[in-house]
Amino acid sequence: MTKAERKELEKAEKLTEEGKLEEAISALEILQTSADAEIRDLALNYLADAFAAAGRNADAESTLRRSIEERGAENEGLAWQLAVLAPVVRRQGRSDEAEQLYMRALDGMQPDEVALKAITMRNLAYLYWSTGQADKARAVRDSIHKRDPRYEEFLNGVMKPYIEPEIPL
Repeated sequence: MTKAERKELEKAEKLTEEGKLEEAISALEILQTSADAEIRDLALNYLADAFAAAGRNADAESTLRRSIEERGAENEGLAWQLAVLAPVVRRQGRSDEAEQLYMRALDGMQPDEVALKAITMRNLAYLYWSTGQADKARAVRDSIHKRDPRYEEFLNGVMKPYIEPEIPL
């Protein structure tokens, strides 16, 4: 990883955090073509975050799928990627597919990924609620373990573009 590319990646990430999404997207679209596999992978995932934050769900989906394909189906970050892919799929009206993605994400999570699991389950509860399955939504919501202290950090940090609304049950 070159120092210049690393610096550009950090700059793009900061632009996303500041809400300067079009600037971040422009920079990340260039970085996703890097010859360095690590830079390309990080750029793809940051680009998906920026697309999701901008409400460009189809672009976020295709970028995440490309990253998953390049990383391989058994990569160590797959559960995370599936957990963020599911809401962008649901937002495009494909609830059944989103449910399958949530289930795969939950199955692949490590025991120490408590905050990610809680957020994924919260999003799954929203999916059920939004499709008229209030009993399932309530059951999922009620099964979420006590919030891990990292939960709020996730809600306001990297997961923010992928968080579904709290269900009103």
